[in-house]
Amino acid sequence: MKTIGLITVLMLLIISIGLFSFVKYNPPLVIGTVATSVDEHIVIVGIGNKGVNDVKVKKVLINDNEEPSKQKIQVSNPLKGFIISDDSNSEARNYHFVNIGDVTIQSNTSPATQFAKLDNGTATESDKSYGLTV
Repeated sequence: MKTIGLITVLMLLIISIGLFSFVKYNPPLVIGTVATSVDEHIVIVGIGNKGVNDVKVKKVLINDNEEPSKQKIQVSNPLKGFIISDDSNSEARNYHFVNIGDVTIQSNTSPATQFAKLDNGTATESDKSYGLTV
């Protein structure tokens, strides 16, 4: 009876280590395009979620763990793309800027998947694309 309990504990330990390793080396949040404004004060990073569950970004840190003065997430689609601007510009009013804590990045929104859909001609306006603007 002791050996069954020991084997069960060892199996749970091995499964836990394997699951932890998988998540550590295959993070669900991935990046795609990186673009900057001419003066390099605004940066946009295309982000997506290749995981199974939705992801919520809690905090963004840049340059030695500093929090940027402005940070928003653009919610768009692959056909429309992103704008390299803050949300005060008149052109930017046609784009949807959301506070970091107010958006949940849906699963299967990896930038690589979005680019493949564009190449195949299967991208639609209902597909979601996310761009982190700092």
